[in-house]
Amino acid sequence: MSDSVLLTSNIRSNLLALQNTASMLASAQERLSTGKKVNSALDNATAFFTSQSLSDRASNLQNLLDGIGNGLSTVKAANQGLQTITSLLKSAKAVAQQALSGSGGTTNYSATSTTAQTTGPTGSTPQAKALSSVLTSTANGLADGDTLTFTSVDTNNVSKTFTFTNAPGATVSDLVNAVNASGVGTAKVNDNGTLSFNSTGNLSITSSDTTQTAILGFTAVAGVISTTAGTATTGQDRTSQFNDLLTSVDQTATDSNYNGINLLLGGASNKLSVKLDDTSSSKLEVDSEDVTTTGLALTKPTTLDASNAQTFIDSIDAAISKIQNLQSAYGTKQTILQARQDFTNNIVTTLKSGSDALVTADTNEEAANVLALQTRQSLSQSALSLANQANQAVLQLLR
Repeated sequence: MSDSVLLTSNIRSNLLALQNTASMLASAQERLSTGKKVNSALDNATAFFTSQSLSDRASNLQNLLDGIGNGLSTVKAANQGLQTITSLLKSAKAVAQQALSGSGGTTNYSATSTTAQTTGPTGSTPQAKALSSVLTSTANGLADGDTLTFTSVDTNNVSKTFTFTNAPGATVSDLVNAVNASGVGTAKVNDNGTLSFNSTGNLSITSSDTTQTAILGFTAVAGVISTTAGTATTGQDRTSQFNDLLTSVDQTATDSNYNGINLLLGGASNKLSVKLDDTSSSKLEVDSEDVTTTGLALTKPTTLDASNAQTFIDSIDAAISKIQNLQSAYGTKQTILQARQDFTNNIVTTLKSGSDALVTADTNEEAANVLALQTRQSLSQSALSLANQANQAVLQLLR
């Protein structure tokens, strides 16, 4: 004996319609909640697996972008180091050129009067004394209208000239102030009352009275006072400056590393290799070059002067030329990496868009479907109730 309930064909037909509507409603609600029209391979196998493949490649390329970004930063760090090293080498070249021309030194020339300026009007101070009576003998002073011509010639043979005219009543202070304002040299009255002239170039002072053999307390020859050169220290100063700059070149090269790779130190361990694609062997390799003073064939001089400066200038020119070629090569690599980074970003966007287009649901359409199916479900339930009314009529006869 069967345990199944006997249903009329009308009831079974309405029940099946109700079940189909419920299934379709569940599917529409799932698409509406997930935002996808394909949630599994059962919905659409072709679209599902194609979308998954596109998403996987987009994810792989996204991971490659990190490596491309690190490679780009490594090359940028190297280029920044090369710019700094170039600037340092140009400064070193300027120091060597100073050594070659003999300029920029600290040699001073000076002349000091041999007679203390302690005589003159009672109560007067050396600077306030009239130039015509500075010394005991006025023959060593200046007559009104006499001139003193100051001529300074520096180590580059550049000369400066200044002429002072002794006006009536002019004092030592007037002469000192005029010389200091001229730019030819400096003048001062010392603590013991003597007068001094100083200049960075060889200074000569000529009196218009060429018969004088002593002028203002200075020993003169036919009216001319000559200064004496002090101890020159220019060579040692420039050597120290030059060597400090070369030391900074090495330090800059060492500090130009990024993420453990330094393209300015040379060696296989510092070679950069960047993978550009996940489905091919596309990659970019950047060799490391030694741009320390050793790699650039630069040496530190024991003494830098006019005798060897040109050799160092030539070696710096060769080093700068090598760096410029390297900057051009690294600049090309940087451009390629930047272009591939932009390209990969665009490809990732394209892949994600394509993947979404295959499985993304139209939420407006799905919302309309849910509403229609809910209405159909209500109608199916009403139809099922009507189909069951015949059985209810038989029940009434049995009562």
